[in-house]
Amino acid sequence: MGQDFKELSGVLDGAKIMVYVRPFRRSLGRIPYETLLARDRIGGKTLVLGLASWPPTTPEDIRRQLELARGCPIDGVSFYCYGWTPDENLEAIRTLWSGGER
Repeated sequence: MGQDFKELSGVLDGAKIMVYVRPFRRSLGRIPYETLLARDRIGGKTLVLGLASWPPTTPEDIRRQLELARGCPIDGVSFYCYGWTPDENLEAIRTLWSGGER
C-alpha cells in the first residue's frame, strides 16, 4: 500500500503487487484494477501479481482469481503463503497452472 510505482520503476527491474482478495474481504474487481494501475505506473518492467492461497481462500477462489489474472497485463503470478495453504488449494493451483482445468 502506498508505494510510488512511478518513482520505484526508475530503480527496480519490476514489482510484485499483492492483491489478497478473500482473506481481506476485497472485491475480485481489485485484481484487474490494481494490475492495470501498476502496469500504467511501471511501464514495461516486470509485473507479478501476488494472490492469497491460505484460508479462508478456497480452490474456487483460486480458480476465479486465476481466470481474472489471465486477462491482466502481468508477467506472472505468485501465491502467498504456502505454509498456511491447505492441500486442496495447492492442488487447485497445480491443476490450474498446468492447464489441467479450463
